[in-house]
Amino acid sequence: MASKTKKPGKKDAGDVIDLVQGRDDAEPYVYAEDIMKHLHKKGYCVIDSGVSEFQLQEMLGEVKQMSDVGRFDRPADEVVDGLLGPGGSVRLATVDTEVDFNEDSPIQRLDRQILEMASTMEPFTQQYFGFELSTRSSGYLLEAGQGTDVPPAQFTAKDCIRWLNIFQWHRFMCIYFLGPSTGVLELQPFDNISGGHTLNVRPGMWVLLRADMLSHKFSAGGVSYTLSSFFMQINSDAELRRKQANFTPAPIAKSLGGWLSNAMRFMKENIETEEELEAIASREVMRISNHMYHRGQQIAVRGCAVRFGGRTSHVFFMQSAIFSGCDSAEVIPYQRWDNAQYYASEPQDGYWVRDTYTCMHGTFLEGIEMFDHKFFGLSLNETRGMDPNQRHVLEVCYETCYNSGFRKPTLMRNHMGVYTGGPAGELEWTTVPKQSESGALASTSGSPAILSNRVSYTFGMNGPNYLMDMESASGLLAFQQAVDCCLPQRPQAESAVALGVDTILHPTSYTRLCWAGLMSTRGRCLTFDHTADGFIRGEGCGGVFVNPLLQEVDGAFIMDDKLPLQAIASGAYVNNSGKTASLTAPSGHMDQELIASTLKRAEISPLDVEFVEPHAAGSLLADAVEVTALVKSYRMSGTSAEEMLGVGSVKSLYGNAKPASGILAVLKQIIAGCFGDMVASAHLMRVNPHMLLDDMPMLIATDHVANRMNSSFTAVSAKGIGGSNVHAILWGQVDFNRVARPKIVEAQKPISYWPGGGGDLDDEAKPSKNYTIVGSWSGWADPQPMESDGKGIYGYTITLGEHAFERFHILLDGDANKVLHPGLPDAPRDFPVHGPDRGHDAEMNHWLINGQPQFVGLVDRETWQALTDAGEGSQLQWVQTNAKEAGLPGEQYRIQLQVNGQYRAVTWEKVMEGADDAAVPVKADVSVGQYYVMSSWTDWSGVHMTADKETEGFFYLETQLTRPGGTFNIVRNQDDRQTIYPEIPYAEVGYASPVLGPDDQGRAYYWYVAGEPGDVVRIEMRRVHRDGCVSMDVTWKKLGEDVLPALTLRDAARSQFFLVGTLGKWKKKHRMTYTGNYYAFELSIRLGSTESFQILMDGDWNLMLYPPEEDSTKEAWLRGPDELGQGLFWTMGKAEDERSGRFEVQLYVYRGRPAKVTWVRK
Repeated sequence: MASKTKKPGKKDAGDVIDLVQGRDDAEPYVYAEDIMKHLHKKGYCVIDSGVSEFQLQEMLGEVKQMSDVGRFDRPADEVVDGLLGPGGSVRLATVDTEVDFNEDSPIQRLDRQILEMASTMEPFTQQYFGFELSTRSSGYLLEAGQGTDVPPAQFTAKDCIRWLNIFQWHRFMCIYFLGPSTGVLELQPFDNISGGHTLNVRPGMWVLLRADMLSHKFSAGGVSYTLSSFFMQINSDAELRRKQANFTPAPIAKSLGGWLSNAMRFMKENIETEEELEAIASREVMRISNHMYHRGQQIAVRGCAVRFGGRTSHVFFMQSAIFSGCDSAEVIPYQRWDNAQYYASEPQDGYWVRDTYTCMHGTFLEGIEMFDHKFFGLSLNETRGMDPNQRHVLEVCYETCYNSGFRKPTLMRNHMGVYTGGPAGELEWTTVPKQSESGALASTSGSPAILSNRVSYTFGMNGPNYLMDMESASGLLAFQQAVDCCLPQRPQAESAVALGVDTILHPTSYTRLCWAGLMSTRGRCLTFDHTADGFIRGEGCGGVFVNPLLQEVDGAFIMDDKLPLQAIASGAYVNNSGKTASLTAPSGHMDQELIASTLKRAEISPLDVEFVEPHAAGSLLADAVEVTALVKSYRMSGTSAEEMLGVGSVKSLYGNAKPASGILAVLKQIIAGCFGDMVASAHLMRVNPHMLLDDMPMLIATDHVANRMNSSFTAVSAKGIGGSNVHAILWGQVDFNRVARPKIVEAQKPISYWPGGGGDLDDEAKPSKNYTIVGSWSGWADPQPMESDGKGIYGYTITLGEHAFERFHILLDGDANKVLHPGLPDAPRDFPVHGPDRGHDAEMNHWLINGQPQFVGLVDRETWQALTDAGEGSQLQWVQTNAKEAGLPGEQYRIQLQVNGQYRAVTWEKVMEGADDAAVPVKADVSVGQYYVMSSWTDWSGVHMTADKETEGFFYLETQLTRPGGTFNIVRNQDDRQTIYPEIPYAEVGYASPVLGPDDQGRAYYWYVAGEPGDVVRIEMRRVHRDGCVSMDVTWKKLGEDVLPALTLRDAARSQFFLVGTLGKWKKKHRMTYTGNYYAFELSIRLGSTESFQILMDGDWNLMLYPPEEDSTKEAWLRGPDELGQGLFWTMGKAEDERSGRFEVQLYVYRGRPAKVTWVRK
């Protein structure tokens, strides 16, 4: 019987079966990758399970039992579009994957198959789609039919959150059709361009589809059942969720998000207390609603400014310092006082101990003596004796207002409050002389009472202002007062500035604090650590500008979008510890009462707060009492471990800034919120043993931890030495103007070829006559027209060459500057089509038909872990991944370009002949290529290798060296894109370096031949076939030596230079001629065109001469010779006097080293 050649043609996409279980799933790795290839190409994959009718009836029998016992319910109307549409989701039953597996249950066995399918697909999702699968949803038994009279289930916020978590993160949907009726699955991309596509489905069929890219609706002529599950992307990592901020959600996720937003708004407006809300909503609903809809204090933080130790003179500097864990402590600088006169390394007995101190470190500002008095309208006399604290508050206050959108004219007569937390002042302890001409001004220059007054006076602000001195609680109390004065219920000012300031001017403060045992002898604030022994002092000034978030206009509250928003003060409160064991003793009970009052003002749940900045000044007992009270207030015993509370301390970085420490902590939380992270504490080696928090969900951040969401609630505490306590809660969100938005994590093109078509190609992407194909079989020359294989399908048959692989491009109308390509080298079939692009831009990107067997080594996770634990090597299982595509030289493949609207795909199949069950590959004569040795001693001109007549695949060349040593590689058909080269550059004889190619990656890889001028060398290449693979061996040996003429030796001793560039498509090397003074090469430039070039020393791509940047002019410096010149070249024709004409490129060499490149008009 005569055989008939079978060419792959266009198939009915509605009835196609992509894979068959029992035939294609012998190797799970290959089977899973085949599924991913189909999903990547067209968005779905159809699989025939091959089950018997008896097995189907067995599964349907269990479904009937589930229906009889009332397991089925009508799903809510809000979610049916995310399932299988109204017609395919009439009733639903959940197959619980958490229950014990029952081997006797056909439905559970089927559900287990879905789990196994998800597990085998998981390793490939990152490669094909750019994300990772983490889990799958429960199994859903769905009934399709004509509808039911049963009312839909009531849809609550809890249900919405549950489904939203699925539809927001689902990427694939796996459906198994149980029957008994056949049906139609309608698929439609979410864009408004692509057409619809239908699949005729029958019982026993699997369909996997891109649920995040396709709508999916099922309809059947009668009652029919499906079992489905969603495969979801990993979503536990907050950083990854932040990257997904721009990931386009499916329409069902948008719909549910809108429903949830409206439901939460309704609950917030109509339910008065958090307890009532918690009774009807889940914790997750409460958390989201409290972040979206604030009911408590809504005072906006519009701007801030900092000036602290460690050279933190700007918010951006502080941002860098806290995220890098910068330790700002330093030895007391000599500009303040002579540390040697007061420091004692150990406490000493005696009265004079009060005049020494045991801590010689702190954090200090630089240049506190520098002040621009003219900017603030102050006289020189008044400035000379002014307290540095006054200078700091003036500078920081104006910078704070400036960052909030104000300027000096707009501050004048502004009803803005000024609240300053400051010290009693150390200026009077110093020996700063009072100038006689200061007169009465000297009475205010050092007075702490004048701090806030000085600010209001200087800028002409009319709001309330006063100074607060409550030791370390002063700064946060100033913030609390500023927030309170802006509350709409009792406004005292339109806006306010909270300031905290402290300056270290005299050793008396150190001696008093050390005498009281409050400062660390270790010179660091070791907060939370078991070695904590006090704090070090810090100095600086910080400011925060606040005003109401909402303004009432014509009875409506609107948000002012003109001013920046950095955070929201949700609540702040102050109290006192009252009667305790001593004046300085902490009170855990009052700490908890303080937090409860602050939460009441904020109207949020304690679980909403993710991070707390305690006062924590480095005292073992006081820190333990405070942190225990904080954690117990925010996380009761028994709270889920998911509700983790972070704790950290800025004092471990900046020390205790006393009156400014509260503002410093607020600033830290504002910055951390803008980046969505918990900032780590420093110097923590082992936790304070007095903190008995083993059963509490709490962590002390020693590294940056991402917040749960893009917004967060954080809290700050501060304490005064006399029992004053202040607590504030802030809300912040990630500022994507300061945090670079990562690229959207999705496939390069969601669906590369949609069978339903849609849209249209641009005119420049269509050929005028035909599509043509060109490839390695013809030396990338002589494009051939492709034949029509049906509507929108163009084909061409190629024969594998002697290396069992071929590469190709597709051209429009045979134009080398209209290239269709895959966008990367050696792309497999069905990869997205790019272009048309210029030939130079596309030459490195091509499709590869690889007939050689490709293997991957596999080992299961359990075996890998066991072998790793035992310290043994793993035993890999080698699996061939291209068994369907592998072929031998001479076998033929049919390449097809498929065009459907705006979608294009390139695929190929092996050409077979004979009956289906006995088809064999079609074979043709193999066209053997010609091979050329490209070497440095022949100036890289190809020398033909002789084919041995007796041994197939054996080629040799005898050649003579003209200089000491040399390099070479081998080129097929004189085509640089078919270079044969060693894996290791400059491989020598006897070195076992694998031979690679022929491809376009080897232009800078050579073999090195050691020898002397006159040596005759024989180079041999053998092409070897082993187990269906084609490999090559390259060797060489010395045959003898002949004397070379003196002229030849003289020319060979001089380096040769070759110009490469756009003139020869960056492939042809043009030899430059030595004139006696320089090396030259002439070229012409046509009007309106340019020429770009580099120069190769001795023709070696590892010895490039190039300019410092792309498109450099002749004035650019010369760099090299080295291999670092990729993308750097000179360009001629850009200057006015280079528009057209003939030019000479000149290379000057000084003492054997290239020195200058220029060009002149001829």
